[in-house]
Amino acid sequence: MSNGLFIIQLAKIINLSNKKYKICFIVGTLTCGGTERQLYNYLKSLISTEFTPYVLCLTKGDYWEEKIIKLGLPIIHAGSKKFALYKLFKLFINIRRINPDIIYSTHFYVNAYAGIIGRILNIPIIGSVRSDFFSEIDALNFLYKKFAVRYPSVLIANSKKAIENIKHLYNNLDIRLVNNFVDNNKFYFVPKEESNSFIILTVGRLTHEKRHDRFINIIKNIINSVGNQYHIVGVIAGSGRINEDLELKLKEQARKLGLGDNNL
Repeated sequence: MSNGLFIIQLAKIINLSNKKYKICFIVGTLTCGGTERQLYNYLKSLISTEFTPYVLCLTKGDYWEEKIIKLGLPIIHAGSKKFALYKLFKLFINIRRINPDIIYSTHFYVNAYAGIIGRILNIPIIGSVRSDFFSEIDALNFLYKKFAVRYPSVLIANSKKAIENIKHLYNNLDIRLVNNFVDNNKFYFVPKEESNSFIILTVGRLTHEKRHDRFINIIKNIINSVGNQYHIVGVIAGSGRINEDLELKLKEQARKLGLGDNNL
């Protein structure tokens, strides 16, 4: 997605009129992840537009923090403690002071904070849903789920599957599809010389929601389709997290499919 397209989509969601808008992003973390990269690209695209962005983060000292500050955008730390009510209070005080026109929650579990504060202050709330939705709600209790889904004015999903799954469980939601932002100034097609060797890369945490198991099956199907005509190599780049690391399981899957080290 280009910078301009994101602005157009956001404008449609909130029914822009001709004025300067203050938009307050509430962020769960700024670690080195896909959601955080999306936020960085959004912030970069909003500079010198009708939006003035503010960033409130629940953590401190993460990977993207310095990069966002270099954009000229200060980061307000709002809640290093574990207590949810403390975080809610800190966010409320800062958002009331900023008095934004829009609150934008970038992580699903932060939707609850954004939704409650937006309802109290009568500010439109944009909530986020990533992946297939089910992986988002598994870690939340009933009350968090309700606030995270029902309280935002609009929900933005980055996949059609997430929208389908949400609508299967909840009625009367305003949910829109906004595809992941790709910086086309950094990632662009470069023609290469013809070759019989192809490397196919996927990047992501070694956790179930990234579906690396499907990637391995795809590599196997491609190899079966092209035979010896081409040399296909699949590469998975990523690491697990403390409570989940599928590296051994994925290696075992590849072994059972007959994929050796020269293929994956």
